[in-house]
Amino acid sequence: MNADIMYTLLSAGAVIFGIGTGITFGTLQHKALLRDQQMQSAKEYKKRRLVVPSSFRRIFYLVIMLMVIQYTAPMLFKNTSTQWILTAGIIIGYGWTLVRRLRTYKNDYTRIALI
Repeated sequence: MNADIMYTLLSAGAVIFGIGTGITFGTLQHKALLRDQQMQSAKEYKKRRLVVPSSFRRIFYLVIMLMVIQYTAPMLFKNTSTQWILTAGIIIGYGWTLVRRLRTYKNDYTRIALI
């Protein structure tokens, strides 16, 4: 009985940690997109060959952080299925930010079409 409670708590912790990580990744990407759109509208690009300034560096750090999480998760969560629960939480968190952004764009487009 004690092992079942521990497994449930570890699974819940993995999902919460994964969702938090996914939301963090999604929020950082969204803020970078808004900053890029702001720079495009203000024409502040110094080098035209850069599509999104510092995007490579940001994605590099995000991938490194994701790799660290994926390699430390088995140490924190001994059960292998808990690692996949953590990964599912990351996907859910990032997907939630993506769906929220798409709903916002859809509402803005519908508002423009009605005017």
